Amino acid sequence: MRPDMRCEPARPSHQALFEEIYRRELGAVRNFVRRLGTSSLYADDLAHDVILTAYERFDRFDWARPARPWLLGIAVRRHWTFAQRAEIRRVSRQDLSWVEDEATPPDEALARHEERALLRRALDALEFDRRVIFVMHEMEECTAPEIAEVLSIPVNTVYSRLGRARAEVGRLIRALCNTN
Repeated sequence: MRPDMRCEPARPSHQALFEEIYRRELGAVRNFVRRLGTSSLYADDLAHDVILTAYERFDRFDWARPARPWLLGIAVRRHWTFAQRAEIRRVSRQDLSWVEDEATPPDEALARHEERALLRRALDALEFDRRVIFVMHEMEECTAPEIAEVLSIPVNTVYSRLGRARAEVGRLIRALCNTN
């Protein structure tokens, strides 16, 4: 990663660790911002913005905690700011691009694509606060305490929003299946 020249560099002893976090987590951050509704046109830029923000704040990183929830917390705030500033609409079905493994039979690839499209449409209908928690917990496998910490909300609020999001996603998927 070539940091923006405006940034103060991370301490030399931590440079290698930050580079490892960058290599390991950039793809996960990109996928996360896409799941939050960022258009594929902007996902790479936003993911790199998250990494740049993390680089600027790396001296405050708590070494006892995993990096991914910390980065996802930054991603939530950067996505929210980006979406508000740019007034970008939610991802449409036409904007989704999925690459399947060449060894996957076409009927399985189509079924997976349709399942993801249903889930994407259901997620698009969720309120942002529930969507963030649902994606962080169900797709990124963050624990409720990790989510509560990075979003600065009580753990019980995480569980409450997660329960409502799960129910709403299930209801929305059933409704979408009945309309197709």
